[in-house]
Amino acid sequence: MKNRISSFVWGALFIVAGVGFVGNAFWNWNFQIFFDGWWTLFLIVPSAVSIFRNGPKPFAVTMFIIGVLIMLSSLGYFDYTVIEKLILPIIFIVLGVSIISKGGMEHYSRNFPILDREMPKSKYKQEYAAVFSTQTITYNENDILEGIVLNSIFGGMELDLRSCIINRDVVIDCTAVFGGMDIYVPDDINVRVASTPIFGGVSNKKYQKGYMPGVPTVYINAICMFGGVDIK
Repeated sequence: MKNRISSFVWGALFIVAGVGFVGNAFWNWNFQIFFDGWWTLFLIVPSAVSIFRNGPKPFAVTMFIIGVLIMLSSLGYFDYTVIEKLILPIIFIVLGVSIISKGGMEHYSRNFPILDREMPKSKYKQEYAAVFSTQTITYNENDILEGIVLNSIFGGMELDLRSCIINRDVVIDCTAVFGGMDIYVPDDINVRVASTPIFGGVSNKKYQKGYMPGVPTVYINAICMFGGVDIK
């Protein structure tokens, strides 16, 4: 359900833009898509969708707040130097709230359908991020996969799961904004993909013609905005 809603949000944004341009052509509207600070939407929109789909993860919340502040600064509501002073406090506050919430209640989990099957719940998802950088994550033979959240913004990531233990269905949530990801999975599992591509996409080189009964399924849920995810 949440996957469909996020797709609806992306589609609605493009429809609004199209209607705005039609208004400019026929009714002299003053619709503009490239307003001051328009580029911050590449931070705000994917972060907002990630928060809705995956819960208030520290990385997504931080990127959303910083994106909103930079947009407001670009529009002239306050000076950019204020943001420079607020970035570090925002990071500390978000991390503090995250630590408290993890200690006092169950970690956020979600449960929605994908490809007519029920998404598994995961209480302990590891989160990794690459912002203007690269990162390689390797799960060893003694590591048990419980679920992962990957965020790549102007960066690259490589996730190797070929040697780890996958003993149940798990979810990998990916957000690639002007970035790329390579995900290596074992041969003896099912792979199912649900994606929201915006000038990007997912390449599933582990495509299977049929469902293999009796083995775990890895659900890869991706948002790709001028970025891509390769499953190998």
